[in-house]
Amino acid sequence: MRTAPYFVHLAAGLHALAAGKLTITGVMNLTLVASVLGGATSAYVGIRMLAPQGRIAAALLASLYVLCPAIVVILTSMDMYATIMALPWLPNFWLGVAGTLMPGNDARPLMLATGAAAPAWYGHPAVAAWITPLWVAALALCLVFVNRSWTQAGRALIALGALAGS
Repeated sequence: MRTAPYFVHLAAGLHALAAGKLTITGVMNLTLVASVLGGATSAYVGIRMLAPQGRIAAALLASLYVLCPAIVVILTSMDMYATIMALPWLPNFWLGVAGTLMPGNDARPLMLATGAAAPAWYGHPAVAAWITPLWVAALALCLVFVNRSWTQAGRALIALGALAGS
């Protein structure tokens, strides 16, 4: 866990909140449950932001996100806990990327994508290594096709610097 300290730090925080009454296995399981619930919640909120009228569909898709076979296998038969720690941040990242590619002069999606990519690096660098080039490609697409302005170019450079510095 030396390259993905988010699991250890979140577990230490939850252990402190539980006043030290949980065993090591209990703290580990609580950390994983918190991450899975965070993933389901962020997926639900992200889907609702993109399709506000689809409350039931958003709940079903968020459930499918955290209960898909790839995630369940990681939880049940593999010790890839760092991958689970990236789970809450990926829907926020993709929501930010989708918002960045929409027309308009709004910096919030760019901040959301950058702000979600940084904890993904903190949680699991291998997952973040896959999403970061996609994020850079989305920034390039935005600059070329969606918003050709110096303001957007400056925002992209600031976002790249913020991610590199995190």
